[in-house]
Amino acid sequence: YQRRVHGELFCDRMLGVALRRVAPSLGVSPHYLLSSFSSSCTAETARKNSELPLGETVRAPVVVIGGGVIGCSVLYHLTQAGIKDAVLLEKKELTSGSTWHAAGLLSRYSSGTNIRHWHNYSIELYKELEKRTGQLTGFHACDSIRLIPDRAGYVDEALYQLGKSKLFPECKQRLIRHDEIHERHPLVNTKNIWGGLFTEGDGHIDPSGVTQSLAIAARDAGATIFKPVRATALQQLPSGGWEVTVTHSTAPAGGSPTPTSFKIIADRVVNCGGLWADCVGKLAGIVHPLLPIKHQYVITGPIPEVEAYQAKHGKQLPVLRSLDGSYYLRQERNGLLVGPYEHQHSMQLVDQWIHSAAGHVPWALGTELFDGDLERLLPHLNHAMELVPVLASGGIKNVINGPVLWGPDGLPLIGPVPNVKNYWAAVGFSYGITHAGGFGKYMVDWMQHGEPPFELQECDVTRYGDWATQAFTNAKVRETYGHNNYVSWPREERRAGRPVLRNAIYDRLKAAG
Repeated sequence: YQRRVHGELFCDRMLGVALRRVAPSLGVSPHYLLSSFSSSCTAETARKNSELPLGETVRAPVVVIGGGVIGCSVLYHLTQAGIKDAVLLEKKELTSGSTWHAAGLLSRYSSGTNIRHWHNYSIELYKELEKRTGQLTGFHACDSIRLIPDRAGYVDEALYQLGKSKLFPECKQRLIRHDEIHERHPLVNTKNIWGGLFTEGDGHIDPSGVTQSLAIAARDAGATIFKPVRATALQQLPSGGWEVTVTHSTAPAGGSPTPTSFKIIADRVVNCGGLWADCVGKLAGIVHPLLPIKHQYVITGPIPEVEAYQAKHGKQLPVLRSLDGSYYLRQERNGLLVGPYEHQHSMQLVDQWIHSAAGHVPWALGTELFDGDLERLLPHLNHAMELVPVLASGGIKNVINGPVLWGPDGLPLIGPVPNVKNYWAAVGFSYGITHAGGFGKYMVDWMQHGEPPFELQECDVTRYGDWATQAFTNAKVRETYGHNNYVSWPREERRAGRPVLRNAIYDRLKAAG
């Protein structure tokens, strides 16, 4: 039976009908029988014909669940590794959820060590994507300055991080003092600033543009993206692979949504579910300690001094990170964008979702935002207006207040989950745009070679167990978000959420002080 002929989609469907009729007499499941005959050409044919394979069973080596920047990066890197018939599932449109409203910051800096490999790789990849695909990515390589307060702890941390940067030759980072800060960013008031960590080649990118670019490159290499569909069931097969039930909802005029589904038999499943990563995990019987928070940033109107700088220098102002004021500040068109990280007592989790009957982010969410809450941001905005006085002249054009899913320590949970074969986690990315490119390469290398290319214990999915309850996660997310721009000490253990696990002599030790 030659399947690759004109009208192969019709042939595939006729084969499916025949196998369903034969399966009962053989004493096997139609899905198992279908999976032995079907191959990625069903998905490929559907892709070529812009159709969903409704009622069919598709074979794929890897199913990526989630069409944000993380999922699209994993899909792209699968194709680059020769796994060209991988499939991605997206429930609405690519970037829906949290990718589309990200501020798009890119930095080679990280308080960690090996995670800098992700950052460096991402920036180099993003430089080339636009040329490769023709999709505009809006990449502004405008450099960055991490402003160091004139206090001992911050200065020590800066010197420590500068020393680590020498391990990464591609990271051109150095200390600069007042004169050069002002030369590179003439709008900055350097009062109370000791100096800055200047990083060449940092900047920001359009999150939607870079995600679409990764998706285009993956599709061009043979991958399939199904949307709008949702994985509604994950069933482990005796082989260790997965049967993924995929549901599509259509809404005919005057009628209620009518669900229609198809199956995918996959060797591996990768959870890149973004805001819904915890829900996808639960389909496989896995609990990931993640909670949705509200992250805000403010965009001003045009500021003449900002426009004049770009006209003179031919590029945008460097991105600023104020540790004292706990915010990032970058150029946005001819104005400025300020994104604060509020104190743990003022930042907000999305309690209406966490404590709802469903207990998770609504499935219907797409590109909706929350109302802006300027009162929470005022201390940070006042500091920003002291740092960059012209900020006050731009007025507030827009306040973006969107949901993001955070884990207890603000770092992602990645890798294979013990005792659940061929399920891979890629969840909890609080810095998804910077991480995505390098992470996608890292995970696919891990899949291919059986071990990760380098050690990243701080991101290992196994670092949290059943003891990471919702109460613990709530306390830790608040603490981590609120301490985002504090001094980060090596091997630091912060106190929120403790104690959880206690040994037999805990009470005696505590009583003894």
